[in-house]
Amino acid sequence: MLRIIFHKFTIAVIYLLGYLIFVHLFGLPEISSLLIILVTILFFQTKLEMIFDRLDLLFIRKRYRIAIDALAGFEKNIERISHYYEFFPGFYTLFNTLFTRGSWLLYVYEKSGFRLVPFDTCKPPEIFPAEINLTLDEKKSIIPVDKLKDLLSSETGFNSDLFIAQDLDTLIPFKGKSQTVALLFTNHSELDFLEDRKIAEDALRIWNKAGQTFESATLYLDVVQKNLEIKKLFAVSEKILSSLRTEEILDFLLVTLEEVIPFEAGVIFLFDPETNNLYRKVSKGYKEGLDLTLKLGQGACGWVAKTRKTSLINDVTLAKHYYPIRLETRSQVSIPLEIHEELLGVLSLESDKLGHFNNHTLEMLRLFANQAAIALSNAKQYEISLTKRYLEHELVNARKVQKVLLPQHPPSIQHLDISFAHIPSKMVSGDLFDLAQITADRLGFVIGDVSGKGAAAAIMMSLVLAGFRAFKKSHLTVCEVVARLNNLLEESVSEGRYATLFYALISTSENTVTYSNAGHNPPLIFKPDGTYFPLSEGGIVLGYLANQVYQQKVVPFVLGDILLSYTDGITEALSSEGEEFGEARLIDLVKQHLTMNSYDLKEKILEQVNKFADNGEVSDDRTIVILKYR
Repeated sequence: MLRIIFHKFTIAVIYLLGYLIFVHLFGLPEISSLLIILVTILFFQTKLEMIFDRLDLLFIRKRYRIAIDALAGFEKNIERISHYYEFFPGFYTLFNTLFTRGSWLLYVYEKSGFRLVPFDTCKPPEIFPAEINLTLDEKKSIIPVDKLKDLLSSETGFNSDLFIAQDLDTLIPFKGKSQTVALLFTNHSELDFLEDRKIAEDALRIWNKAGQTFESATLYLDVVQKNLEIKKLFAVSEKILSSLRTEEILDFLLVTLEEVIPFEAGVIFLFDPETNNLYRKVSKGYKEGLDLTLKLGQGACGWVAKTRKTSLINDVTLAKHYYPIRLETRSQVSIPLEIHEELLGVLSLESDKLGHFNNHTLEMLRLFANQAAIALSNAKQYEISLTKRYLEHELVNARKVQKVLLPQHPPSIQHLDISFAHIPSKMVSGDLFDLAQITADRLGFVIGDVSGKGAAAAIMMSLVLAGFRAFKKSHLTVCEVVARLNNLLEESVSEGRYATLFYALISTSENTVTYSNAGHNPPLIFKPDGTYFPLSEGGIVLGYLANQVYQQKVVPFVLGDILLSYTDGITEALSSEGEEFGEARLIDLVKQHLTMNSYDLKEKILEQVNKFADNGEVSDDRTIVILKYR
């Protein structure tokens, strides 16, 4: 654009000077203009073309140099970045430098779709949807927006015409290892620097690198968010146990909930079965003195109380059962508060943003709603005995949740015969394991044991599993995943708590096991001839010291090999005389039954351990996982 303006300005100056000279010589404006044109064509056209070519070259070189420097600076920046929010200043600087007209918008992927990042760019963000859904099945790095309709499913509701009308006619997807993580909209004229092949190759490489790094930061942020959610739930649980004042507990719950799920207004209603009305117990964000009493079936909260179902409203103007208490509200989520199938009340949150709440919000709200229901139940009974019964009930729920978290069936992996067993010593367990199919021939496998027992151990176990599931499909190596989990636990749990962990990546196509052991009982690989070796390479237990470096090792895993992993509840099972079952007995037992399939071998081991312990009470959690290469 500047180049064209300069060309026109130069021509105008030449013609003006020539015109003044000829008018001065001949005194006739018409003849002077004609002579200027003829002289320019005959004598100066080639010179002008050479001048303009040189000017073009200067502008192009400057444009390319700016693009090269901006991309190089951005690449150096992302190499130093580790936190999610540190990316956005770098994005802003890069795009403002590359796109001289300032025409660009950035969407980043969050839990339910792509969210608009409200940078101060050329168009007001309010005219664009705050969230869009795009499922791209496209390998191209640059996509015309008008072609998106052919690449999207019919359910996305994406309106490409809106973007084209605002001069944003080109989409650049930023791709991670497993999915698209960001969408950059701009105008095609802003991409002229990509005409240089070297710059285009560098830009694509750097954008791919940024996408993968951004994906890793997003995964880590997700783990941090889950950690925050667990901490807040634990804080509410402690508050419930330390106080019987309902209003104080519920006020604390709303304040804590806002740190996990931002909202503009929230209320907890109590249900009166005699009047069939909902009465406000605590609230936040509503006008003082506002009467929030609702009849059963009135508004979204009344509907929730009547049906005992949750209500998620993305746009209150389209919901028939929404009752307008706040004019600013655009979306709402409400959930019943129940305990032992008894309705105690309703918890409701409102936001001034469209579509603010999603399925993840609903899951978290259910957990907080359970806490609110417990507080109301305690206040209703107001007896310590009820508190004890509630804790037992929560342990049952925790056991159910824990059972859901742990694998129920082995995944199907080529050439692997898999069997496992998990026997908790108490209602909830501190043992953990997971089996994740990465590809048809690759298995991610983890087993561990957290310190302590009961609910605290279960929460810690859930945190480790959540971290593993967040990192398992990232580009991180096995030892890097273990190091990340170590830092996560060190930041999250109280001093003195730790976890042992063994993580392995098994490839049947490469016949290898890549593993790292953080202080766990070394798993054993048995060969068909009865020889065996332990898998002990790694580092110290998780959560004890931050920023530890863990080692990993690759070992062969071929036809007939057996990988046996277990927790100390197997080898430390006690006989009536107080003798431990021990690793030696376990090894001899496996060597005697090498031809068994994984299921029969697992059953044989458990049978012998129970027999050794006289079929007595299980004093420690017992977990065993067997993988046989067939």
